[in-house]
Amino acid sequence: MSEAGSSYKDGAGIKSFFDDDHNRTVSSMGIEDFRYEVRDQRERKKRGILCPCLTAIFVLVLLGGLACVGYFVVFKIAVEPRLEKHIAINGTWSEWGLWSVCSTTCGRGVQKRSRTCENPDAHANDQPLCFGESVENKPCNAPLDCPDCARICEVGSLNENCTACTCKGHVMLGWVYDEVTREPVQFVKVYLGDSVQILGLSNRTGQFVISGVCANGENTMRLERDEYMPKYVEPSRMNETATQLVARMDPFEEPYFLEPQHKLRYEGQSVVMCCRAVGTPEPDYFEWYKDDVLLDSEKWGYNSTNELEIYNITREDAGDYTCMTRTPAGESTSNITTLTIHPNGTEFCNTVPNVSYVELSVPCRDPEQGNQFVDRVNIGVCANGTIVPCIVWSAYNYTNPGTCQDQLEYCCGPVATSTKRLFCPFVPGTLTAIDYPITTACGCKKCDDTFIPTVPVSTTFNPINNAG
Repeated sequence: MSEAGSSYKDGAGIKSFFDDDHNRTVSSMGIEDFRYEVRDQRERKKRGILCPCLTAIFVLVLLGGLACVGYFVVFKIAVEPRLEKHIAINGTWSEWGLWSVCSTTCGRGVQKRSRTCENPDAHANDQPLCFGESVENKPCNAPLDCPDCARICEVGSLNENCTACTCKGHVMLGWVYDEVTREPVQFVKVYLGDSVQILGLSNRTGQFVISGVCANGENTMRLERDEYMPKYVEPSRMNETATQLVARMDPFEEPYFLEPQHKLRYEGQSVVMCCRAVGTPEPDYFEWYKDDVLLDSEKWGYNSTNELEIYNITREDAGDYTCMTRTPAGESTSNITTLTIHPNGTEFCNTVPNVSYVELSVPCRDPEQGNQFVDRVNIGVCANGTIVPCIVWSAYNYTNPGTCQDQLEYCCGPVATSTKRLFCPFVPGTLTAIDYPITTACGCKKCDDTFIPTVPVSTTFNPINNAG
C-alpha cells in the first residue's frame, strides 16, 4: 500500500498521499477539509460528513487524477441547521376578555382574563410584539364559606362533610311554589345554609322530605333551581322531631333598561351617563360602548358599574353611547344615549326659525307684498315646534359630571319677535289692521309655558280678538 501511495507523488504538488498508517492528511495544498481513512475505519466523525468512494473519485480527479483505492473522504464542513426566522413587528392588544369564574367554590379564589397581541397585516412568520401583560388576575370570594370541621354543634352532631349538624330521627317537610304563577316548582335543590351538600330535591308537586335536619327551629335552608333566584327560608317547628317549610321562589326576569337621557355639554365640561336596568336578579354588571365599540373599563374608569363619567370633554367624546348588562336570566342592551358636544361660545339652538304657515280665516292684504291678498302667513317657529333642551354656559359650567338626570331648565325657543301687519275685511267693505306675532330669532332660554313653541296644524288663525 505504501508503494501504491508513492506512485501518486507527482499529483499537482502533493508531497505525500499516504503514510505507513494510512492516516495522513493532504496538507501540502493547504486543504484542511479532507481526510483519507481506510474503509475499515467506518466510524463516522461527528464533525464532518463521511462520503462513499464514488464521491471520493470525483474529488480526487480534481486534485490530479487520484484513483479511488478503497478509502473514504471525510469533509470537515460545518453544517448549520436552517432556522425559521421570525420577525418581530409592532402589534396592538385586543380588548380584555371576560373575567373567568372564581377558581374555588368556597372561600377566596382567583379570577383571570386575557387578551392577545394582534396585527392584521402580519405574515405567517411575523410575530406581533406588544408591551404589557396578556393575562390579568384578581382575587375573588366564592359565594359560600368553606366548611368548618372544628365547630361544635349545640344540637345533634356534625356530619362527616362538616357541613351541618344533624339529628337522627328528625324530619323536615317542605313545599315550594312559583312566586308569580303560584304553581309548584319541581327539581328545587335544598341545602342547609351555605352548605354545598344537596339534602333534597322537590318533586312535581313541589314537595320534599329531608331526614336528619335538627328540629330546633334555628336552621336556615337554601333553595336553588335554574331560572330562579336562590331563596333562604327558616322552617317552622312542628314538634320535637319535625319541622315544615313553605317557600315561594322568584323566577328570573330578563333585564331591561329604562329610557336613558341624552346629554348636552360644551368642550371642557364633564358629564355622567347612566344605565338604569331592572330585572331578577338585579343587574350589577355593565359594559359600556361608544359607537358600538366596547370601552375598556379600566381606561374609562367605570369598573363594570352603570355610570360612565367623562371629565374635560373634547369633541372626540361626542357620539352614541350604550351599555349592556348580563345576568343569569339573560342579557340586554340599552337604547342610545347621545352625547352632543359644542365648542365654547357657540349656540346650541338653531337661531333661524323654521317656516311655519297658518291659514287665515279670510284673505288679507299684505303691504309687504304690494297689498296683495294672502290667505296664509309665516309666523316662524323654533326647533320645529318641539321641546329641545339646551344649556347655557353661564348657568351650568359642569366642572363636575352632575347627576344621571340633567334638569330640564333651558330649551330652544323664541328670543326675538316682531309683528306683521295685515289688513283684513272681517266686516264687508271695511279693512281692519291686524298685527300678527312673528318669531324672528331662536335661542336658549328658560323653559316655560309662555314661549314653548307649538305648530298649529290644519287650523285657522283668527286674531280678531286681538284687534285694536
